[in-house]
Amino acid sequence: MLAAGTELLGRYQVEELVGRGGMGEVYRGFDQRLRRPVALKFIRPDLGGKERERLYQMLEREARLLARLKHPGLLQVYDTFSEGDSFCLVCEFIQGKTLAQSIREQTPEVSQVVEWGTDICQTLEYLH
Repeated sequence: MLAAGTELLGRYQVEELVGRGGMGEVYRGFDQRLRRPVALKFIRPDLGGKERERLYQMLEREARLLARLKHPGLLQVYDTFSEGDSFCLVCEFIQGKTLAQSIREQTPEVSQVVEWGTDICQTLEYLH
């Protein structure tokens, strides 16, 4: 896990861990050059060997794909970099709740579910 305040490439500053999944860790960071918040997505440090290499390739493909696309339902990619055996995808940081968090907090009205579903379907349509 990266410590708050860690600087990467003399440009990105790590602020806090915001998520951890099967593949990676996501940190809220700050781009000191462009003065904006960013998301820093890394492959989990405890994964190694062939699994790490496979995930590295997946993250690199994700970065290339997202960098070519522009849609309100997709994150904007700003940068990628490698440092040591780490690969980082730098993208737009979106503050807010996940869909799962929103549903757990309060049962949404039907109109809200329809709006979310429409947004998701439009994004999937764009991707295909």
